[in-house]
Amino acid sequence: VEGTLTHLTSSHAADQLSPVSLSPPVRITVHAPVVVSSAGALQSPALLLRSGLTHRKIGKHLALHPVIPVIGLYPSHTTDMYRGVGMGVVVYPPSVSSIPSTLPELESPVETIPCHAGQWAAVCPYSNPLAFRILLLQFQHAFQTVSISRDRSCESNCVSIDRDGDYVVNYEVTAKDAKLILQGICAQMKLHVAAGAVSVYCANESYPWYVTSQTEDDHTTPSPALERYLSALVRTGLQKGKNCIYSAHQMGSCRMSADPKQGVVQPSGETWEVDGLYVADSSVFPSSLGINPMLTVAAFGDMIAKNIAIRLGKQKEWEKLSKGESLVTW
Repeated sequence: VEGTLTHLTSSHAADQLSPVSLSPPVRITVHAPVVVSSAGALQSPALLLRSGLTHRKIGKHLALHPVIPVIGLYPSHTTDMYRGVGMGVVVYPPSVSSIPSTLPELESPVETIPCHAGQWAAVCPYSNPLAFRILLLQFQHAFQTVSISRDRSCESNCVSIDRDGDYVVNYEVTAKDAKLILQGICAQMKLHVAAGAVSVYCANESYPWYVTSQTEDDHTTPSPALERYLSALVRTGLQKGKNCIYSAHQMGSCRMSADPKQGVVQPSGETWEVDGLYVADSSVFPSSLGINPMLTVAAFGDMIAKNIAIRLGKQKEWEKLSKGESLVTW
């Protein structure tokens, strides 16, 4: 690995770090039998591209789990979203039924997520200053959910680099993925109405709010008014430039494959193109998960670490570490 050292960090106390510029910069070369990139699904492909790798799949098939949050207002409750996750489970069908016939059967799990005041301001639709201010003041009575859409693999959704070597995200919601997002919105709205929300809306500038009628006492069965609202929402669809689509999970941009033509890395985590170069992060996912990827990232990291240990003849040391044992003897 070659690079230029431009700064050193010097400090006289652990809590006081100050970079010191090197003039002139120092050119350094690090020799290692194994190099691992764990920079994530945006930075790992950019690093490989900056390093001169040319595999045609680098950066391709980026998946993001695109979501549009849905918010319900509960004036008689204090939700305290900023305190953390409201519940530790996801909701799957058949708990949610009666999705409009124009959409496929529900495939996306619905989750609750924490929300601080800044994020709340970001998901509030803006119509005029007064309405926006009133909505912000409802923070204590609002509750937010998301439906994780398992976006389909698309080669044109990718990470590239600009002339300065910085990553550039190229992503567009496909027609199939738009249906998943819409069905997730419908499921969430029905859940909020069933839970007693007086009004429900999604983080979108183009959809009107749904206000629960005083005659809707039976929340277990969607009312005709709600069905009409959801049908109109589906007909409107996703409109470019008017939808606040969010992503917390980036995956698949250096995907793993047993076929060197279809993947950047081998099943071991080593790149097909450079011997001894490994990628160990969510970019190696062969496809989108459709659920939070934290445990899968950890599992891939554990597997790839074992493969590296075997390559370096350190399998016994890896087994000790995997059991929580220390390699240090006193």
